[in-house]
Amino acid sequence: EGYAGKISECRQKLMETQKKVATLEVMAVSQRKMKEFEEMRRAATDAAEAAKRGLVEQRQREEEALEATKKALLEARQKAKEAVAAVAAARGKRAGGGAGEEPEAK
Repeated sequence: EGYAGKISECRQKLMETQKKVATLEVMAVSQRKMKEFEEMRRAATDAAEAAKRGLVEQRQREEEALEATKKALLEARQKAKEAVAAVAAARGKRAGGGAGEEPEAK
């Protein structure tokens, strides 16, 4: 029974060691997956922040474009008013004085 007991004891130690190795392998895989998930989370967070910055920048550009359009529209309206006033003033000079005009031939 000496050898049989020794063999049984060695087999028991072997099984315990294999259990420990399997546990360590599972833990290593788990840590690796956790690291991968953390990297994926970080990448997703960075992408979300970049998208948010992009939206903010786009809104700013749109606001600037809207302000530029409003300014251009106001300038165009002002020029149109000035043009109307100039035409009205020119008509008023022609209708009122007649000093610089030649008489009509009949």
